[in-house]
Amino acid sequence: MKGIYGANEGSAIGVVKGIQESGKTGVVVVDAIDGKSLPKTVDTGYFWYDKTNIDQPEIQAVLYKVRP
Repeated sequence: MKGIYGANEGSAIGVVKGIQESGKTGVVVVDAIDGKSLPKTVDTGYFWYDKTNIDQPEIQAVLYKVRP
C-alpha cells in the first residue's frame, strides 16, 4: 500500500483505527512533511456537479435515482 487518505476528521480517525486494528507495523513517511514534491491534483474518481453540468451523462451515471 502506498497511502491512505482521510478527507475529514472522522475519516482520518477511521483510517488510523483500521491500521491499528490490522496489526500492521512499519515506517510511515508523509511526503509533504519530508519536502518531497507532490502531484498538483489527485484523481479521486469523484465528480463536482452543479446546475451547469447536472445533466451530463457522466454525472447522471453516479446519481441516485428516486423511483416513482
